[in-house]
Amino acid sequence: MSTTQQPARPRVVVGVDGSPGSNAALAWAASTAEALGADLLAVRAYPTAEFGEGFEDLTEYANAEVNKQLTEVLGTAGASKVSQVIDSDDAHNALVEHCGGAELLVVGRHGHSRVAHLGLGSTAEDVIRHAPCPVVVVREDPDIKPGPEAGRVVIAVGVTRHSQSTLGFGFHMASATGQPLTVLHAWHTSFWHAPGKAAPHVDPDRMFEEEERKRFTEAVADWATKYPNVEVRQAAVPGDVVPTVLAASAGAHLLVVGGHRRKLPGSLSLGAVAHAAVHQGHCPAAVVAQT
Repeated sequence: MSTTQQPARPRVVVGVDGSPGSNAALAWAASTAEALGADLLAVRAYPTAEFGEGFEDLTEYANAEVNKQLTEVLGTAGASKVSQVIDSDDAHNALVEHCGGAELLVVGRHGHSRVAHLGLGSTAEDVIRHAPCPVVVVREDPDIKPGPEAGRVVIAVGVTRHSQSTLGFGFHMASATGQPLTVLHAWHTSFWHAPGKAAPHVDPDRMFEEEERKRFTEAVADWATKYPNVEVRQAAVPGDVVPTVLAASAGAHLLVVGGHRRKLPGSLSLGAVAHAAVHQGHCPAAVVAQT
């Protein structure tokens, strides 16, 4: 008699360290895991090498601290749904190791200092560069008035063949969480004012803008067809890219940006937009490897 094996449930991984930043990350990860129908794994790095002789076995203490944080943030019922792992490696290595095969990894923007705990804030960018899945960085306390994209998933994307993974992740998250979606494409026009770039009777900005809008509309339409349940708004905006993206993040549910794979295996490069989203964005920011 044969048995049908159930497909493995998706998994969301969150880094915890007891700090306010990781509390925000934990709360966001828990609600997102529920929306995705995913299991949630909390990873606590407790590098024994940093504590010297006599601190070789901190597992019991670390487990108690994680249980306390889970209960305080999620309540008893919510905490009971979360698996946890204590890793004796440093935060970067522990998080990268345990997020293999995960839907996404969630970390807080600010963590405790090295002496107090593990410093998620200081390692977040390193984790983004090496994690094998999208990484969401959650800030502790967005302190800006909500903007026009408040409550929406916002994808900030260029129009290239490498943008498909970023678009796909953003549409997937909007569909799973039930949030409306804004796909934002901003571009600089200063290059087209350079001498000799076009004949005098040609308006290069207008030509370029028309082409950008056409390519952008086509790229979004393909994904909108795959996700008919997602309410999509398109915004193609010529101008300064980083300020435009940061303004769109004010009060957004999630900002999705792309990172570029370097020639060095397993290493992701953050461009100006991704770097600004992670460090200055006013909402959770997801960095997706563009392939």
